[in-house]
Amino acid sequence: MCASGGMEDEKKTAFYALLLSVSLALGLNVESGIASANDQPSSQKGEKEVVVVYKNMKGKEAAIENSHDVEHQFKSIPAVSVTADKQDVRQLESNPNISYVEENVPFQLADSSFQTLSTSRAVSSNEKTWDMQAINASKAWENGVTGKGVKIAVIDTGIASHSDLNIAGGVSTVDYTSSYKDDNGHGTHVAGIIGAKRNGIGIAGVAPDAQIYAVKALDKNGNGNLQDIAEALDWAIANKMDIINMSFGTSTDSKILHDLVDKAYKSGILLVAAGGNNGNSSGTGDTVEYPAKYNSVVAVSSLNSNKNRSVFSATGPEIEVSAPGENIVSTYLNGEYAVGSGTSMAAPHVAGMLALLKQMHPNELNSQLRAEAEKEAMDLGKKGKNLTNQ
Repeated sequence: MCASGGMEDEKKTAFYALLLSVSLALGLNVESGIASANDQPSSQKGEKEVVVVYKNMKGKEAAIENSHDVEHQFKSIPAVSVTADKQDVRQLESNPNISYVEENVPFQLADSSFQTLSTSRAVSSNEKTWDMQAINASKAWENGVTGKGVKIAVIDTGIASHSDLNIAGGVSTVDYTSSYKDDNGHGTHVAGIIGAKRNGIGIAGVAPDAQIYAVKALDKNGNGNLQDIAEALDWAIANKMDIINMSFGTSTDSKILHDLVDKAYKSGILLVAAGGNNGNSSGTGDTVEYPAKYNSVVAVSSLNSNKNRSVFSATGPEIEVSAPGENIVSTYLNGEYAVGSGTSMAAPHVAGMLALLKQMHPNELNSQLRAEAEKEAMDLGKKGKNLTNQ
């Protein structure tokens, strides 16, 4: 379900959704809010980190036998992550029992900087931030729709402890720590946009009663790799998440990433991803990054407070939803709040909106919920589809 806007001669979109007969518009603002990938694979001492997808048990045995270390055995797809030398990798690639072998690709958060605010910052009624006013989320809350019972995996830098957040659980797929605690700040900011509590202080997220799971796949510097992202998706599928938020991206297509998001979608999970921050002032070109480019993923672009596309926001036919993405206040490290801008911040507004829809229609399939969001939207012509209030 992709919009047709984003190219120079195509219609840009802004997505206006009505929930419970009220407008629900999604806004986001995070500086540097998406992860971009370095296209050069990592290598050390002639060894390669690869993901091996096998056809049968003989293929799995070959992958294990022809490797130095087994990093991860996937549960949702027939695959293993291994470290092997170049000769072993070539043998695996030619093995008829192996579907394909893919080398690891590094990811890095782009320009992830935030302006911190006071720890004592209070927002009256939890809905005075511009994005919450724009989406009119309080109307849904007044009708008892708060995302209760919906499980959302935030694949990011982790989530820090914060008085405005409830973390239901999580996992770390990075090598240096088993803790999913955020040591960067990006993931905590994303989590607050989705589900910060309505407690009379700080801010409130779009779905304040959703169950938020911290899936740490990026490190303290915002660096990660395909293998860690793949393991994070595998965990989310195995643990039956309802929604996965992915505020990261790469310009490199990946078969394993594509297979995993497709597997998640076929398993009933809704996937949301930041479209990328590689846009231009003219709004031309196809600059959407992966995984947002994949059909099984809801690709999100950013709007400013005037409901116009953010200059930095990616454009392309894959963009399905636009949401506020500039000067967004959310939770941060050390119990603080911070302001940020980017499509990384737009995506969690959409994830929160889908959580509200999921609570409203618990028996609908993910494809039906996705269609429901589009059906309840109003087309705004050149502005497109927009999750902000009329």
